[in-house]
Amino acid sequence: MSDVGNEQPGLAPHTETIASQVESKISSPETAFERGQEKEALHAVVGERLGKGLLSAPPPLPAKTAAKKDLPSYERPTLKPKVDELLNIALSKDLDDAIDQAQGANDPALLDAFHDALTEKLYSHLVEAGKLKKIN
Repeated sequence: MSDVGNEQPGLAPHTETIASQVESKISSPETAFERGQEKEALHAVVGERLGKGLLSAPPPLPAKTAAKKDLPSYERPTLKPKVDELLNIALSKDLDDAIDQAQGANDPALLDAFHDALTEKLYSHLVEAGKLKKIN
Protein backbone atom coordinates (compact mmCIF):
# COMPACT_ATOMS: atom_id res chain seq x y z
CA MET A 1 0.00 0.00 0.00
CA SER A 2 2.95 2.34 0.08
CA ASP A 3 2.62 2.79 -3.68
CA VAL A 4 2.27 6.40 -4.67
CA GLY A 5 -0.54 5.23 -6.97
CA ASN A 6 -2.45 4.01 -3.92
CA GLU A 7 -2.32 7.34 -2.10
CA GLN A 8 -5.60 8.59 -0.74
CA PRO A 9 -6.88 11.18 -3.23
CA GLY A 10 -7.52 13.91 -0.65
CA LEU A 11 -3.96 13.66 0.64
CA ALA A 12 -2.06 12.99 -2.58
CA PRO A 13 -1.61 16.62 -3.62
CA HIS A 14 -0.36 17.52 -0.14
CA THR A 15 1.97 14.65 0.77
CA GLU A 16 5.21 16.16 -0.52
CA THR A 17 4.45 19.63 0.84
CA ILE A 18 3.53 18.39 4.31
CA ALA A 19 6.56 16.09 4.50
CA SER A 20 8.75 19.02 3.44
CA GLN A 21 7.20 21.29 6.06
CA VAL A 22 7.83 18.68 8.75
CA GLU A 23 11.45 18.33 7.65
CA SER A 24 11.85 22.11 7.71
CA LYS A 25 10.56 22.26 11.28
CA ILE A 26 12.99 19.51 12.34
CA SER A 27 16.03 21.00 10.61
CA SER A 28 15.38 24.63 11.55
CA PRO A 29 17.30 25.95 14.55
CA GLU A 30 14.38 28.35 15.10
CA THR A 31 11.98 25.60 16.19
CA ALA A 32 12.06 23.37 19.23
CA PHE A 33 11.85 20.14 17.21
CA GLU A 34 14.63 17.60 16.91
CA ARG A 35 15.11 14.40 14.94
CA GLY A 36 12.76 11.84 16.49
CA GLN A 37 10.01 14.41 16.98
CA GLU A 38 8.53 14.09 13.51
CA LYS A 39 5.06 13.40 14.84
CA GLU A 40 5.18 16.49 17.04
CA ALA A 41 6.41 18.58 14.11
CA LEU A 42 3.60 17.16 11.98
CA HIS A 43 1.14 18.15 14.72
CA ALA A 44 2.43 21.73 14.46
CA VAL A 45 2.23 21.72 10.64
CA VAL A 46 -1.36 20.44 10.75
CA GLY A 47 -2.21 23.06 13.38
CA GLU A 48 -0.87 25.79 11.14
CA ARG A 49 -2.95 24.50 8.22
CA LEU A 50 -5.99 24.51 10.49
CA GLY A 51 -5.30 28.14 11.28
CA LYS A 52 -4.44 27.51 14.89
CA GLY A 53 -1.52 29.90 14.42
CA LEU A 54 2.00 30.07 15.78
CA LEU A 55 2.23 26.51 17.03
CA SER A 56 5.78 25.36 17.39
CA ALA A 57 5.15 22.36 19.60
CA PRO A 58 2.14 20.93 21.35
CA PRO A 59 2.23 21.73 25.04
CA PRO A 60 3.60 18.84 27.07
CA LEU A 61 0.96 16.86 28.87
CA PRO A 62 1.08 16.84 32.65
CA ALA A 63 2.32 13.46 33.88
CA LYS A 64 -1.04 12.50 35.35
CA THR A 65 -2.86 13.37 32.09
CA ALA A 66 -0.33 11.59 29.90
CA ALA A 67 -0.69 8.41 31.94
CA LYS A 68 -4.50 8.37 31.76
CA LYS A 69 -6.14 5.84 29.47
CA ASP A 70 -8.89 8.24 28.41
CA LEU A 71 -10.19 8.19 24.88
CA PRO A 72 -8.51 10.60 22.50
CA SER A 73 -10.73 13.64 21.92
CA TYR A 74 -11.56 12.44 18.41
CA GLU A 75 -12.99 9.19 19.82
CA ARG A 76 -15.44 10.90 22.21
CA PRO A 77 -19.03 10.06 21.27
CA THR A 78 -20.01 13.72 21.00
CA LEU A 79 -17.25 14.50 18.48
CA LYS A 80 -16.57 11.20 16.71
CA PRO A 81 -19.30 11.39 14.02
CA LYS A 82 -18.27 14.87 12.85
CA VAL A 83 -14.54 14.09 13.10
CA ASP A 84 -15.08 10.89 11.09
CA GLU A 85 -17.00 12.87 8.47
CA LEU A 86 -14.20 15.46 8.23
CA LEU A 87 -11.56 12.73 8.02
CA ASN A 88 -13.50 11.01 5.25
CA ILE A 89 -13.56 14.26 3.28
CA ALA A 90 -9.85 14.86 3.95
CA LEU A 91 -8.78 11.36 2.97
CA SER A 92 -11.04 10.59 0.05
CA LYS A 93 -11.91 13.95 -1.45
CA ASP A 94 -10.08 17.13 -0.52
CA LEU A 95 -7.94 17.98 2.51
CA ASP A 96 -8.48 21.72 2.09
CA ASP A 97 -12.27 21.28 1.96
CA ALA A 98 -12.19 19.29 5.21
CA ILE A 99 -10.07 22.00 6.84
CA ASP A 100 -12.48 24.70 5.65
CA GLN A 101 -15.43 22.77 7.08
CA ALA A 102 -13.66 22.22 10.41
CA GLN A 103 -12.86 25.93 10.67
CA GLY A 104 -16.36 26.90 9.57
CA ALA A 105 -17.97 24.83 12.33
CA ASN A 106 -16.74 27.44 14.82
CA ASP A 107 -16.34 24.71 17.45
CA PRO A 108 -12.94 24.73 19.21
CA ALA A 109 -13.45 21.21 20.61
CA LEU A 110 -14.20 19.85 17.13
CA LEU A 111 -11.23 21.71 15.65
CA ASP A 112 -8.90 20.28 18.32
CA ALA A 113 -10.29 16.76 17.88
CA PHE A 114 -9.97 16.98 14.08
CA HIS A 115 -6.43 18.35 14.50
CA ASP A 116 -5.42 15.32 16.57
CA ALA A 117 -7.19 12.79 14.35
CA LEU A 118 -5.81 14.30 11.15
CA THR A 119 -2.30 14.30 12.61
CA GLU A 120 -2.64 10.58 13.40
CA LYS A 121 -3.90 9.76 9.90
CA LEU A 122 -1.30 11.91 8.16
CA TYR A 123 1.50 10.45 10.25
CA SER A 124 0.46 6.90 9.32
CA HIS A 125 0.09 7.93 5.68
CA LEU A 126 3.50 9.63 5.56
CA VAL A 127 5.20 6.65 7.24
CA GLU A 128 3.56 4.23 4.76
CA ALA A 129 4.58 6.47 1.85
CA GLY A 130 8.18 6.47 3.12
CA LYS A 131 8.15 10.23 3.73
CA LEU A 132 8.67 9.91 7.50
CA LYS A 133 10.30 7.26 9.64
CA LYS A 134 8.15 5.58 12.27
CA ILE A 135 9.20 6.61 15.75
CA ASN A 136 8.46 4.13 18.51
